Order: sequence, then C-alpha cells, then structure tokens
Amino acid sequence: MLQTKTVSSVTSAATFDDKMNRNLKALQDNGYKIIDIKLSSSFWFYYIGMITYE
Repeated sequence: MLQTKTVSSVTSAATFDDKMNRNLKALQDNGYKIIDIKLSSSFWFYYIGMITYE
C-alpha cells in the first residue's frame, strides 16, 4: 500500500536536506521502499518535500 510523508522546514536548504535525509534513512531502516520524492521551495526559505513509499 502506497503511503506519503510530508517534510517541511522554514530554515536553510542545508537544514532541510538533513531533515529529508534523516526521514528517508528512517523509512529505509524500517523496511520501507522509497517510490518517489518530490521537492519544492517557495519564498522566504520555506521548503517542502513529499516522500511516497510502500
């Protein structure tokens, strides 16, 4: 069954990258398969990512 996880951050790109990597590693460590990753950024250092996994 496909599931999604949203990760957001209102900080620097490096902090958001670290947060995404920690979430991806946690999912993989728990046996989930990553299907897709979508990334977006907007005004004033707001970053959002959506991870699709099963």
